[in-house]
Amino acid sequence: MEQVKARTVGSTTALTEKVANVDRGEVAAVADIEEDDRLLRSVFIPAEAGGSLGLHLSRTPWDPYPWVSGVLPGSCAEKAGVRIGDCVLEANGEDLLGLKIIEIAKRVRSDKDRSTKPGVSLLLWNSGFEKNNLNPQSLSRFASCLQGIAGLLECPVCLEVIRPPSWQCYHGHLICSGCRSRSSKCPICRVLLGRGRCIVADKLFNFLVQTLGQHDGN
Repeated sequence: MEQVKARTVGSTTALTEKVANVDRGEVAAVADIEEDDRLLRSVFIPAEAGGSLGLHLSRTPWDPYPWVSGVLPGSCAEKAGVRIGDCVLEANGEDLLGLKIIEIAKRVRSDKDRSTKPGVSLLLWNSGFEKNNLNPQSLSRFASCLQGIAGLLECPVCLEVIRPPSWQCYHGHLICSGCRSRSSKCPICRVLLGRGRCIVADKLFNFLVQTLGQHDGN
């Protein structure tokens, strides 16, 4: 009799553990779904008097979808809960995959003209990253910064990237080695060129080459 009771208790305990595991799995699945729902949301932005929505969209060549790069303070977009960094998946039910910003603006403007309630419905997705973490906006700023740095290494004569050895005039204007050999004066301030080297430009060029890949030498 005691053995039967022991088996019954053991079976009941095992069944309870299985049910608990199933419940925990269901709770985890529901939590994941709720988390996805928080990341994916639909908002309606009513158009203001002038037709503005109060947000700016950006899309780089490597972005499949546009993303919100700016929200005007106090605008309808801000009141609707739109945040910088939100990825815009749909506008008025239309998929925006691969569309340029100008194409999106034309479609939204056309829909607003036909709609009795001026505004736009957006399906947004946000990864939940913090402001200082990697996101489309930070990548765009990094690309702009890198482009600006590369522009500093541009020879004012031939407009090519200045490779080591780089030269500079007494005022600090850069010039490449090839153009330096054919010039006696600085092309910017017209002072006589001496034999001043720019070690910072050489180090910056070498750092960019080592970081971004080997230069082809052309």
